[in-house]
Amino acid sequence: MPSHLASAAQRLRDRDRDHDHDRAPDARHVSASHSGDSTPESFLNEAANATDGWSEKYGGTLGVIALCGELQQKLAAQSEAIAAIRVAAIRERLRTRSGREVAASLGVTSAAIFKAVKADTWEDARW
Repeated sequence: MPSHLASAAQRLRDRDRDHDHDRAPDARHVSASHSGDSTPESFLNEAANATDGWSEKYGGTLGVIALCGELQQKLAAQSEAIAAIRVAAIRERLRTRSGREVAASLGVTSAAIFKAVKADTWEDARW
């Protein structure tokens, strides 16, 4: 795994571990028992099609609150890693094209490209 992605994954594991210590015991127990089998997509689908009592398998509203927090943290870490890959790809295109050309191909302004290039990137990118 590229070092930047590995470090993002490690930060996610550290946050999950640290976050578990800050939770009330009931929430920690509930989220630990259900977070592994819930993806954001499946959880949102279940909530969208909710019937009375749907939250009980998560420990009621407290468990839902805990699970939502965990899912949000995971999504944030994934988003950070994806953004770093995007920056690396933009930088790669800029090696052979102008900023204006790259911007036009993506349908954004040149300023957006130059702002993106200043962000954290995927180190060790291989294309």
